[in-house]
Amino acid sequence: MFGLDGAFVSVYKDFFVSPYGLNYIQYYGIISIVSYFGTLLFSLLVCISSQLLKSIPTLCLGIIFVITTGWLISSYGNVGFSLYDKWMLLLPTQMMSANTFLSEYIAIQISNWNMRLPLLYAIVLIIGLPLTSCILYKITKNRQIKR
Repeated sequence: MFGLDGAFVSVYKDFFVSPYGLNYIQYYGIISIVSYFGTLLFSLLVCISSQLLKSIPTLCLGIIFVITTGWLISSYGNVGFSLYDKWMLLLPTQMMSANTFLSEYIAIQISNWNMRLPLLYAIVLIIGLPLTSCILYKITKNRQIKR
């Protein structure tokens, strides 16, 4: 923001300091990585749907999925996020934008555990990427490209 000196300044959003104490280089580096892996997970899901369905249903399904889950979810002042919004933040379309990923403290309480959003993103990506890759490999393993 202000050259190399400004890259090491703490992240501010709406006049509040980031709850994770990151500077701008760390913030944009982590956002870029999460956005990349969210895009990769989304593209793997599109590849799986295109292998299972014909082209027109895949296109319609993809458009419906992006429209229904692709709007940016953000908190409304002091109201915060509903539980539905917190679960929607774990979808690949939200990971692609990584909008409120590190700028706000967002946590989901599961039983006695208070799991923060960065940890949940890591869990979803660690489980989702190999799982979708394996599914795509098993679907396309016996298919050959016609000349």
